[in-house]
Amino acid sequence: MRLNGKVAIITGGTSGIGLAVAKLFAKEGAKLVLAARHEAAGAQAVAEIIQSGGEAIFVNCDMTKTAKYQEVLRVAISHIRRY
Repeated sequence: MRLNGKVAIITGGTSGIGLAVAKLFAKEGAKLVLAARHEAAGAQAVAEIIQSGGEAIFVNCDMTKTAKYQEVLRVAISHIRRY
């Protein structure tokens, strides 16, 4: 588990390449913060990762909105502090 104890922010982590990366990072032990626009897809991605033994949370975020970056970082830092 090369990423054990690490927290990764993955934008677009609810589908396609982002989801594949998220699953790989979770398999390697990373705790994930998935940032994307679609809540339903986020909930599904988190459920899949947790079902596979990983840890993930979702932040509803349109990364084209600069103000949202701080929210994602705040959540990630909070996530880090739990471990």
